[in-house]
Amino acid sequence: MSFAAAIGGGGLIMFAMIFASGAAIIHRSVTLTQRNMIILAVALGIGLGVELRPEALQHLPDTLRTLLGSGLVTGGFTALALNLVLPERDRPARSV
Repeated sequence: MSFAAAIGGGGLIMFAMIFASGAAIIHRSVTLTQRNMIILAVALGIGLGVELRPEALQHLPDTLRTLLGSGLVTGGFTALALNLVLPERDRPARSV
């Protein structure tokens, strides 16, 4: 077995444990409504898409490409934007 393969396997396990810990935190502290699951799924999908296919950003200006070049940043911005845009049905109506 090569050293690079052992390091790669160790890195894979480490990142999988970090992901599992994050999933456990989300499961404990966030009610997984349909809205929240959509936000989570879209943010993860876009973040992974940018990580796996960075050429998807090739037509953006250099500044935006640098800013959004990380899947973590792109997924985080996506989650924030969807959280602001998608309506919460559980929210009480505003009194005027």
